[in-house]
Amino acid sequence: MITTQYHKQISIKAFNWLDNFGSSKNINVKCNDNATFCGTKSSTIDNNNDYDSLSFDCSICINKTDLLIKTSDVTIRSNGSRSNITALITVEKVNENNVVVDFRGLNSQTGKTTQNESKRINVAQYVNQNVSVLWDTNVTDFVSITVDFTKIVAETDESNNYIKKSTRPPIKAYIEVTTDYSVLENTIKNFLGQYVQEVTSGQEVNIYVGRKNSNIPKGQQETDRKRWKYESNLITYTSKSEGLPYNGIVIRAGTNIYVFGNEIDGDIAALRKLVDNQEFYFSKSSSDRVDYVSEEDLDGLFVFDYLHTDENQGKYRQNTDNFGKVVENVLNSNIYSLAIKRVLTANDNTSLRLKNINAELSPKFKNFSNPRPVVLGHGLFGNLFGMEKLGLKIATDQKFQGKYVRDTWLIEYSGGPNTECAACPNYRYGDLIDYYWPALVGGVLKYSNQNKVDYVGYSSGAGLGLKSYEKYYQGTSNTMGYYLNSSGQWVNFSLPANFVEQMVLIAPMAAFNGTSRFTSLVDRYGNETIQALNGKTHLGRPDIVRETLKVCNPYNPLEWDCQAIRGLPEGSNISYNFWVDIVREVQNKSNSNPKLTSINRLLVMTASFGTVEDDFVVPENDLTYIYSNSNATKKYKGRIYSVLGHKELPDQSETYDPLLSKFLNNVTYSFFFDKVRYILEED
Repeated sequence: MITTQYHKQISIKAFNWLDNFGSSKNINVKCNDNATFCGTKSSTIDNNNDYDSLSFDCSICINKTDLLIKTSDVTIRSNGSRSNITALITVEKVNENNVVVDFRGLNSQTGKTTQNESKRINVAQYVNQNVSVLWDTNVTDFVSITVDFTKIVAETDESNNYIKKSTRPPIKAYIEVTTDYSVLENTIKNFLGQYVQEVTSGQEVNIYVGRKNSNIPKGQQETDRKRWKYESNLITYTSKSEGLPYNGIVIRAGTNIYVFGNEIDGDIAALRKLVDNQEFYFSKSSSDRVDYVSEEDLDGLFVFDYLHTDENQGKYRQNTDNFGKVVENVLNSNIYSLAIKRVLTANDNTSLRLKNINAELSPKFKNFSNPRPVVLGHGLFGNLFGMEKLGLKIATDQKFQGKYVRDTWLIEYSGGPNTECAACPNYRYGDLIDYYWPALVGGVLKYSNQNKVDYVGYSSGAGLGLKSYEKYYQGTSNTMGYYLNSSGQWVNFSLPANFVEQMVLIAPMAAFNGTSRFTSLVDRYGNETIQALNGKTHLGRPDIVRETLKVCNPYNPLEWDCQAIRGLPEGSNISYNFWVDIVREVQNKSNSNPKLTSINRLLVMTASFGTVEDDFVVPENDLTYIYSNSNATKKYKGRIYSVLGHKELPDQSETYDPLLSKFLNNVTYSFFFDKVRYILEED
C-alpha cells in the first residue's frame, strides 16, 4: 500500500521477489478504482536490505474539474531592475484553450491598480503550468492573480482561483497562537507564513494570536492615541463595546503585534485585517497602530457569514480537521465569492443578509429557464436559512427535473447577527415595511441585474411583502438601500415600478381581521406578555411562550387556546418592539389589509385541518380579503392539509409540489390531481 496526496491506495502488480533479485521488472500502478492506470515503470530489485522505491505522478486519479493557485506556489525574484513573478497553476481534470490568468499590481497607500497584465494559456488535464510576468515592482506592494479570469471553465471549486501576495521581502516573526482549538495552530501559522518568515529566534516582530494569549496586556491600554481593552471576554474600543462574535482588533505596539477577537470569528476577522494592512504591520520601521473590526466591517461580516453557512455551522467551534479546513478556507477566501451578500438599510445603515442559493450549486443550476429571481422571505422567528429547504427545491427544479431552474434568493429582515445583537436597533414593524424589506428585495435586483422578482413570503414575511410592495409598487426616486458593487463600494439604489411580477403569500400575517386560536390568545394575554417582557430589546419564541403560559392555564378547558402560542415556529430572536407591534396589530379590529393594486399573478395559501381552513394563527378572513381584493390578472387560493398548521407549511411537500412549482413557472394545474385537492378558488 502506497499513499499519495491524490489518493490513498495504489495496487502494485505482484511478482516473486526472492527469485528475481537483480532482474528488471515492470511495476504497474492503478488508481483505487482498480481500472485506471497511473503508470508503468521498470526497476531492478537488489538485495541490499534496504527499500527500493519508485515515484509515480498519479494526478490522473483525481476526478475533479478544477484550476487552482496557492500563494505558496507564487515566486517573486529580482531580475535586474525588475521582478519576475511566476505562478504555478495546478490543473486537474481540465482541457481548455485561452484560459486567462490575470495579474494585477496594487499600491497599498493609494489603493489603486499600478499595472495589469493578462496571459492566455492552453491547459491540458493534469499538466500544471507556470505563468510569468516581468514587472517593475517599485510602486507595487502586492500582486493579485486570478486564474480563469473570464470564467470559461465550469469548475467544481472556484474559491481557489485567486491569491494576493506581497512583493516585498518578508519580515522575520515569532508567532504564538492561543485559541480553544489546537487544530487551528498550524492553520493560522501557515496562513501568516505566506506573508512573514516564521522564526523561533532572531525575530523582528512578535505576533500573538488569540484572545487567551497571556501576552495580551491587561486593563485599559492606549496605542496610537486610541484606547482599547479586553475584559470579561469583550473588546472595548474607544469606550464602545459592541459584543459581536466577529468583533476583532489588531494592535502593533513596538515590536509586538496582538491579534484577537471576541470569539474565534473575531480572531479570524482580525487575522484578515492584519494581512490586509500588512504594509503597516510587517515592516521594521512600522509605527504603533490599531485596526478594529467593527459591527459594520464588511470583512468581519464576511467571516461570520462564511463560518455560519448551513454547510459550515455543524463544524463550527469543533476541534476537528473539518473545522480547520473551514478556517483555512475563510482565511484565504475572496470576499466577493460568497453566496451570502449584504445590503444596508436607508434609515439606519443596518446590515442585512441575503443569500443566492444557486451560487453554491453546480454550473448546471446556473442556466436559468427564467432570469427573473425568486425571493423567499422567512417567518416571524426565522432567519436567513429558514426557507432554504424550500428554496433549494425551487433553485434546482426538483419537480420538473431541471426544466425550470430558477435564480433563487433568501432574505433576512430579522433574526440575523446585525438585527438581534445587544447593540442592535429595537426596530419596529414599520421599519421592516418601510426600510428592511425594500432594501433586501432591491438588493436582489441589483446583485442579479434584473428589474423584477417573484416573491414567496411565509407568515410575517408574507405580511411584510404584501404591505411593503403595496406601498412602493409605483417605484421610488429616493434611496431605499445600499448594495456592494464589484469594486467593493456601497452604492445607493431606488426601486423600479412594478418590481414584483408574481407573489406567493403562505399564511400571511397581515391585518389579523377575524379570529384564530392565536388571535384569541393575544387578545386576552398580549398586554401581559408585553409588560412581562418590558426591558428586553430582543427576545425569542421561548420568552413569549414562557410569559404567556404564566398567565394562561393550558389545563383549563376554558383556556384551551393557550397552546396556540406554540404554533409559531421556533428559531431566532426578534426585537421587542416588533412583538409589541404584532400584538397591537392583532388587537386593532379596525385596520385593513392592502389590496395588492399592481401584481400580475397571485397565489394565497392556507392550511386546512380536515374540512376547516384554519392554520391556528392566521384568520381565514384575512386570506379571503387579500384574495378577493387583489387586482391580479390571474390568482389562486390554495390549501395544504396539515395537522401541525402554520409552522409546518413551508416544509409540507405539497407546498412545493404542486402549488409553488407550477405557479412560479406558469404551468397549468391539472383538474383532478391539483385543482380538486389543492385549489379552493381561481380567477
